[in-house]
Amino acid sequence: MKFITPALAVIIIFSLIGFTVYWLWQRQPKPKVEEPQTKIETVVKNEEDTKPATFITSPKPYQILADTKLRVEGIAQPDTTIIIITDSQAAALKSQKDGTISYELEIPNGLSLIQVVALDQKFEEAQNVTIPVYVSKGETKYKAFYSGSVNKIFENTITLSTIEGTVDIATAPDTQKVLTNPAAAKKTTGKPDVRVGDYLIVLGQANQEVFRAELIEIFRDTKPVINASWVSAKISSVAKSNIFSATSTKDNKLIELTLNKNSQIMENGKKVTAAAIVKDKTAIIIYKAQNDNLTLLLHFL
Repeated sequence: MKFITPALAVIIIFSLIGFTVYWLWQRQPKPKVEEPQTKIETVVKNEEDTKPATFITSPKPYQILADTKLRVEGIAQPDTTIIIITDSQAAALKSQKDGTISYELEIPNGLSLIQVVALDQKFEEAQNVTIPVYVSKGETKYKAFYSGSVNKIFENTITLSTIEGTVDIATAPDTQKVLTNPAAAKKTTGKPDVRVGDYLIVLGQANQEVFRAELIEIFRDTKPVINASWVSAKISSVAKSNIFSATSTKDNKLIELTLNKNSQIMENGKKVTAAAIVKDKTAIIIYKAQNDNLTLLLHFL
């Protein structure tokens, strides 16, 4: 031990103390390291985002029907005011408590355009859809149809502008073409030509590749449209000599309207007379602007 100097002894002692402290520190329980968690965001939707979109489930656009009676069906928000307009009929109704829409229409043979409008709480337009359907009573060889204005013609292909976008129609030498205007038809010899801008009803067969036309009805001068308009309005004057006025709730525009024996006036789900047209009442009014603003339906709210 004579070789161990006091200085060396001090070094050895401090080394042992340091090693012991390090050994004891290593044996201490490690603090738990928390792993970073993936942030989960909760999206709170506004009431408007959770509302189901108003849509019509039946009839389908471009559906061929075998009967003139059909039921318009769909879904909207509960107690939504729904307007249904064709060229010859008009209706206003409420969706049910579960939001369902159901209304029976009777339409003529051939093409009908059915407009369905859903109103918001301010009785302004929220949703608007036009559904073309074609009635062919009894059996028909045609399985599908389209209608719309001719956008382009290239060789044997006609491009139509429809409510579903542009559709290519394939024609053949045996495709039947008919001008619906009798006066124009008399001036035409042979098979009439289709022109850009014509409105067509095209019946035929459809497959995954192309629509094949078998019959084309051509509207050149008078084209199928819905001539009726609607307005949410406050009655401004009582009906006198089948004339009354109303003010639009949207833009405060004053409208003078007329009545005839076919005008329907509805209040609380019942037909009433023109005596119910009283100042300051609010109503949905469906009328024909091109026919002296003839009232088809006055539906009190």
